[in-house]
Amino acid sequence: MSEKYELSRRKALGGLATIGLAGAGAGLGTSAYFSDEESFANNELTAGELDLVVDYWTSVDQGSATGETGSTTGSGRIQGEGSAVGEYQIADVKPGDSGKLVFCPKIVDNPAWLWAGSTGFTQYENGYTEPEGDVEEDEIDYRDGSDYTDFPVPDDGPTGEGFGELADNIQVTVAYCEPSDDLEGAPPEGPDDFETVRELENPDDYTLADLLSELQTGYLLDGLEESDGEWMPTDDGAYPGSPDFETQTGQCICIDWEVPTEVGNVIQTDSVEFDIGFAAEQARHNEDPQTPFATVVSSDTELKTALDDGETVIFADDYSDSIPEVERTTTISPSGNPYTYDVFDINTSGSGLDLGSEGDFRQYGYIGEYGQLRVAAGYVNPNTNVLRIFVNQGEDDNPLYIVVTDQPDDDSSITPLGSDPVYVAKVDASISP
Repeated sequence: MSEKYELSRRKALGGLATIGLAGAGAGLGTSAYFSDEESFANNELTAGELDLVVDYWTSVDQGSATGETGSTTGSGRIQGEGSAVGEYQIADVKPGDSGKLVFCPKIVDNPAWLWAGSTGFTQYENGYTEPEGDVEEDEIDYRDGSDYTDFPVPDDGPTGEGFGELADNIQVTVAYCEPSDDLEGAPPEGPDDFETVRELENPDDYTLADLLSELQTGYLLDGLEESDGEWMPTDDGAYPGSPDFETQTGQCICIDWEVPTEVGNVIQTDSVEFDIGFAAEQARHNEDPQTPFATVVSSDTELKTALDDGETVIFADDYSDSIPEVERTTTISPSGNPYTYDVFDINTSGSGLDLGSEGDFRQYGYIGEYGQLRVAAGYVNPNTNVLRIFVNQGEDDNPLYIVVTDQPDDDSSITPLGSDPVYVAKVDASISP
């Protein structure tokens, strides 16, 4: 049985008077198990034997401007039937601002595998003020090879969807947490009423962009329950069930965020849009749970279908092991370019691909650890079965899965692939010690 809830994809943090919004909604979980399916879309509820609810609390600290910027925080319960819509609307975000989100899932009344996940995030560059334009001159100039070093940035400059930097400049800390002992059993009223049980692995300079990228393939929460004042793992590792909607048996999740004061003008006018969701699936008779936030693929055919459907993908172990790994051919550092590139020659012989002639550009997709398809182009080597590609050395997503096509470099997408041939390989562009 499974059930899935999701904070809907709306703007959640805005910069320099750019208003953001986060809504609460419910998605639909499907599996071969009994399920509780809830959806806000049509205000309909079909109840099964497993019921997931998520209580939440949010706050923001904007110094002396707190309460005066039009920001909206609050608390509520995501339970279905259209009964709760949460709103986290933070306006006029500036360096030094901070906030907190707390999520307390309850699963009534059976233990379950509990996942947190996201469909991703979108950043927006909503225009350039003169201070931001001065800061970003070099970066803007490099984005697409155009010269945007003079302010004001022209109308056809890199603005709008995909060009903001706000999520990259918000530092986050994620922890398991619980209502404070000081409450003495009283219900929490806000995020300050929670204390840390254990911080999760938060690397240095861990950002909102990092967190949301990781959540795209889902994060399986540990099964913990309190015993004599100590939080201990559950016997089967599953998140513990609660006897009712008011009893918190498992741990909560706290996300603290802050815009460091040293960030400066680079985030002016920027905004970011994202969602966070939770999904529960029964633990009984289900020893090998699969993330509901991505599609596990076991063959080239399944991979093509998932990519055509726009799914986030995870490669099954057997399939991943069968994919040939290509060693780097060389490394180059182009003059005037700040990056170093690893060069890989992908030999597609026997795949059915027609790459064309030497020097032709052909598109390929690449998929990293977060399961998202991105598109680039390589060129055909003198051996016309070989596509040469260039990957930033030190690429965080390793290994990278490469999906070679024979499509010309004239589109921003390689899908739909349908029944077209592809060649799948993997490369490792991490910096060797």
